[in-house]
Amino acid sequence: MNVLSVILPIILLISLIFDYLNSMIKKNSFQNVREMGIGYNIGNTFDSLSLYTYIEIPEKQIRLNGNIAPTKEMIKKIKKYGFKTIRFPVTWMYFIDDEGNIKSEWMTRVKEVVT
Repeated sequence: MNVLSVILPIILLISLIFDYLNSMIKKNSFQNVREMGIGYNIGNTFDSLSLYTYIEIPEKQIRLNGNIAPTKEMIKKIKKYGFKTIRFPVTWMYFIDDEGNIKSEWMTRVKEVVT
């Protein structure tokens, strides 16, 4: 494999990214929001805070305010009903180790829903 066959796709990808970002910058916030379409708010499912209890596992935070745990199927159904954008707030502070890394069980749980 020669260097050119590796570098050209990378350059193409970078130029596409910059082209997309440039088009976003040229639009104002109203245009961007209009393109997002009608949205759906998952709520504070992954964003619940507690002053009274330690949240040691993802499911405890998700269900803290009586929320149901979101699933891929739920997201697909939301899309089926015509929603193009989903607000999905996440609080990371309960699931960060001493070195500032997101704990794997939390990242895995978030990825299950958003991917």
